[in-house]
Amino acid sequence: WHVQNLAVSPDHQGKGIGRKLLEAARRLCAANGGSLYLECHDENFPFYDKMGYERLERFPLSDEKDGPYYYNAMLLTGKA
Repeated sequence: WHVQNLAVSPDHQGKGIGRKLLEAARRLCAANGGSLYLECHDENFPFYDKMGYERLERFPLSDEKDGPYYYNAMLLTGKA
């Protein structure tokens, strides 16, 4: 299973909405078998790490003037 895009409006962040959406995806995956995979930017990594996702790979998308912009491949491990 792949979570393509997940975003919560900044006005509504910190209210548990993202956590509830990911929990619904986890339940759907558990009921139908398989693993749950997603990609995230570095700034979102702590959120997904806390939710039990394991980083499979971290890779640069482009070299910006301020340095590379990193993306992370994440897999739900079930540890959280």
